[in-house]
Amino acid sequence: MLKLLKKSIFYETIFSYLLGLGMLPYALTKLFRTQFIVFPFHQWSEPLKDISGITLTWAFLGYSKWFTILLGVLEFLPAILLLFRKTRLLGAIIILPVILNVFLTNIALELWQGTQIVSGFFLILNLLILVLNISVLKNFVINILSIGSIKKLKIEIGINIVLIGIVSSLFFGELIDYIGERNFLTGDWYNARPNYWLVKETSEANMKINQDRKYEEDYIRYYFHPDDYITEFLPASADYQNKRYKVDEEKKILKIFTQQKSDTLKGKYILVNDTVMIWSLENGKDLTLLKKTLDKN
Repeated sequence: MLKLLKKSIFYETIFSYLLGLGMLPYALTKLFRTQFIVFPFHQWSEPLKDISGITLTWAFLGYSKWFTILLGVLEFLPAILLLFRKTRLLGAIIILPVILNVFLTNIALELWQGTQIVSGFFLILNLLILVLNISVLKNFVINILSIGSIKKLKIEIGINIVLIGIVSSLFFGELIDYIGERNFLTGDWYNARPNYWLVKETSEANMKINQDRKYEEDYIRYYFHPDDYITEFLPASADYQNKRYKVDEEKKILKIFTQQKSDTLKGKYILVNDTVMIWSLENGKDLTLLKKTLDKN
C-alpha cells in the first residue's frame, strides 16, 4: 500500500476519475439541453433592464440549441477519455481550454460562488494531471521544436512577423480611430458609460425645463452611437428607428438624416450646462434635450 502511495500513477488515476466523473453531469445536462434554463419563468416576460446580469448570461449561453449541444460534446468526450489510462493525457489536454474558459467566465461575469469554486477545483485537477505527465509533454514539445533546421525556423519566424505586421497595419489605425470616436453626444461608450438624450419640445430656448422623472417614458430618446448612426427610441411604445447623424462641434451644428430629405432635422445647438442642450432647428422649432448617462454597474 505504501509503495502504491509513492507512485504518481495512483494520484493521476484519482485526479482523472474525479475530473472525468465530475464533468459528466455538466456534459449530459448540456447534451439534453436542461442546463441553461432561466428560472423562475416569470423572468421571461420582464423588461431587459430589470433582469440581472447573471440571468442574462444564463439565457445567452442557452440561446442556441446546437451550440449548447456542442459544448456538451466538448465536455463529454474528454471526460470519457479521462477514465481510461491510455487516453487519460489526451483527455486532459483536450478538456483544459474548456475548463479554463468555464472558470474564467464564472470569475469574470461574477456568477454563482458555488460554480466558481467547482470550476476552480476542476481546473486544479486538470493542471495536476498535466503536471504528473510533465516529462511526456516536455518530450513532445522537444520533438516538435527539433523538426527541421534552426535556419528554416528563423525564416518561418521572419515571414510570420512580416505577415502579422501587414495584417495589423490594415485595421489597427482604423481601430484606434474608432475607439477614440467619442463626443458629448455619445459619451464614454468605450468604458461602458454611453449617453442618451431625452427630447422635450420647447417654444423658447430660455424656457424652464421640467425634469420630472414621472413623465420620462413619454419622451423620445436619442442614443448616439459611434459610426455616425443614431437610435430614436420611444419607451412607451417600445418603437425605435435607426438613422444617420452628423455633428460639427466647431460650428455647433447637429443634423439627423431621415429617408425623406424634407423631414431631415438640422440646426444649431447650445449646451446650456453639462446635462441640457437646446437644439434650434431650421424650421423654427427648438428642442430641449436632457442628457442621461447609462452605466452597466
